[in-house]
Amino acid sequence: MGASVKENSTEKLLDVIRGVNRKKPEINVPTAPPKIEPVNLKKIKKKALNLGVLLNPEDITLVLSSNKQKRLIKWATFELPDELGIEDKGFALFLESRLEAFTEGLKGIPTWCTIDSAKLKLRNITIPDVALPKIANAAFWGLKKEVEFDADQEIFDFEIIGDRLVQDVKRKNLLAFTIEKTQVNQLKTLFSKAGFNLKGITTIPFALQNFIHSQHLQMLDSPFTIVNISRKSSEIVCFSNTSILLTRIIRTGSYNLVDNFIKFPDNSVVKYLSSLKSIQSEGFLKIKLSCERLIEKIVRTSEYCSQNFADNVPMKNFFSLVRQLIVILSWNLLLSRP
Repeated sequence: MGASVKENSTEKLLDVIRGVNRKKPEINVPTAPPKIEPVNLKKIKKKALNLGVLLNPEDITLVLSSNKQKRLIKWATFELPDELGIEDKGFALFLESRLEAFTEGLKGIPTWCTIDSAKLKLRNITIPDVALPKIANAAFWGLKKEVEFDADQEIFDFEIIGDRLVQDVKRKNLLAFTIEKTQVNQLKTLFSKAGFNLKGITTIPFALQNFIHSQHLQMLDSPFTIVNISRKSSEIVCFSNTSILLTRIIRTGSYNLVDNFIKFPDNSVVKYLSSLKSIQSEGFLKIKLSCERLIEKIVRTSEYCSQNFADNVPMKNFFSLVRQLIVILSWNLLLSRP
């Protein structure tokens, strides 16, 4: 009998390791509306409003702006419950409760959200100087030469940057990209369930490019690099004064700078860093070494971009964003008002 019990226990343990019949535990999703300072949005025409949603693995940031007066109205960040992912049933309920509270029950506001840039296949390419009706086909095959994609499963699009001379031959410079249809449909379904239909979907590199084009972010020297450092990854985006040159995502974020020597949960990292009293302490010196490795990756990426996309012109400036990017962009928009 003892042997039989032992065998059963062992098999159960192996089943757990293998994931056999293992169900994801129920996640307690808080749907009670959070306390947000109201601004009486009903006095503002909803067509004059824009709602931006930045989806992160750890939290959701909501930004409301006016497209007429070009000003930031309000913003808020909500931490996600532990283990709650975008594919979970409770995610739509959580998103709905936050959107309802944030928009003060106002429906029909044009809503945009971000999609994970890691899902985007984007390349800065040049194609022959063909006539306008032939650009789409040339862009499609130009991107095919750079990256493999499935035209049936992915959405293809491109943006014309302008003309450029390559060895004294006129060519067209484009941004060509694809995104999986399932990713786009997932977001559309998510927001529809939450009661907010999406007007558009963007990514961090394109959001930055839009702010550069509209001169809300004014860069005098190009090319330059912007690094968006989040908790568990960093996004490196190299720009000219007209377009994106190169994007790269690396698996090093602010928490990764310390996780080699801090074996605490994520929420203890800030507490540990706050306890360090001197920049000469052992903890800071270890962080410095981790930062130097991150900087080396940023520099190598920028050098590669200079050599391959910027005619060997070195990067003039480096900018680092360590807060929620959409908030910073909106704040720049606010500061740039006449």
